[in-house]
Amino acid sequence: MEAIRTGDRERRSILLHEPFQTAPLASAIAELTRREGLDQLCEVDGTTHESLCERMKGTFGNVASTVDGFAFDLKYAVILAWNAESNASLTADLLSFAQSCALRADASAPVVLLVTPEKVDACSPPVWELVQAEGILGPHDGIGFAASAGRGTQTFEHRLKTSVAVEVGAWDLDIVERILSMPTHRATRPDEHLANWSDTRVELWRGARPNWIAGNLDRWGGEPCIHPLFLAANEPVLLKKRVWRGQVAVLFPWLDEYRQAVVRTYRLKLRPDQLSYGDDVDTLDWGPICWQLKRAGIASRVLNAIHAGRMLRNDLAHGRPVDWTAIQSFELGMAGAGLSH
Repeated sequence: MEAIRTGDRERRSILLHEPFQTAPLASAIAELTRREGLDQLCEVDGTTHESLCERMKGTFGNVASTVDGFAFDLKYAVILAWNAESNASLTADLLSFAQSCALRADASAPVVLLVTPEKVDACSPPVWELVQAEGILGPHDGIGFAASAGRGTQTFEHRLKTSVAVEVGAWDLDIVERILSMPTHRATRPDEHLANWSDTRVELWRGARPNWIAGNLDRWGGEPCIHPLFLAANEPVLLKKRVWRGQVAVLFPWLDEYRQAVVRTYRLKLRPDQLSYGDDVDTLDWGPICWQLKRAGIASRVLNAIHAGRMLRNDLAHGRPVDWTAIQSFELGMAGAGLSH
């Protein structure tokens, strides 16, 4: 998405064609524009029925009294508009404003960034550049959006929710936000709680073929990516696999820290295992650790906690997402056994 708002881009107005859900994309662009700090930003939501001139006065002050006046007086400003397709008056003002900005022909002239589900024939070169929104949102945009929604929350629980939400929601930031807003036991297994984050698209897309114009296929992270609600309707196994990918990114290193804590605590009771990856106790996996400590007569509460870690690791290693209750039970068991990372 950074390609749209780079500082060295030629300053012309842009028609950004997004066939489905323009508001989340507009929100992401607004956040990026504010973060860059290169331009003043005026956001115009067509559903508010506020004129373009009124909206610019609210943002920039009474520096002008007409659309053309703002076009010639403003410097380094972006007018970001969406939901304008059903507001003919606003669309006409945006076209007039962009034309006047183009007449300035200088690097400080403001520009219009119009996000729309339909192409607008009047938005043509040299005043306008047409950009298709296909592939415009990537993993970094999702992570940044989730981080902003979390307001700096720094916990293991939130990291896990974020990883799953971004992996499942992919380029649909609205879905990412819905999953993040759910309780943890649901947010970490959204495949099992579809009713809490889905909408009418599940039935609309049932039995359909994925394509970009319908809003259920896009490019994300450089690869074709199907919308999670399309998967829920047609390929629930693939939705489950997406949940698993989000979990693995956080849970595998988290589990390994606990494994290392077990090895540090019981190092003298452990021996290298020829079936393990390495030739020392530090590389012993959960299974050999369980077997060796059981033979060594370790207390059952400790063995139960370690066995729970083994089960979590095995599920994840075989492509099966795990439930939040199992994660909590393991963490409490390890704490009760005096094992913490």
